[in-house]
Amino acid sequence: MNRLTLSELINSLRTASLQLFGLLAQFFQYLMALPLPKLLMVCLAAALILSILPLAFTLLIGFLLIKLVVLLFVLKPKQANHQ
Repeated sequence: MNRLTLSELINSLRTASLQLFGLLAQFFQYLMALPLPKLLMVCLAAALILSILPLAFTLLIGFLLIKLVVLLFVLKPKQANHQ
C-alpha cells in the first residue's frame, strides 16, 4: 500500500478545488445568462427544495419513531397475554 505524502495530498486538494471553482463559475455564468422570470423560478425551486425536504425527512423520522414506540409498548403486551 502506498503512503500518501503531504505534497501529493496538497496537489490532490488543489486540483479538486480548482475543478469545483470551475464548475461554480460555469453555474454562475449560466445563472447570469438567464432571463429574470426564469431566474425567479430557479430561486423559488431552490428555496422550496431547501425548506420542504428537511421538513419531510424530519416528519418521516418522527412518524417512524412513533410507530416503533407503539409497536414496542402496545403490541408486546398483547402477545404476552396470548401465552
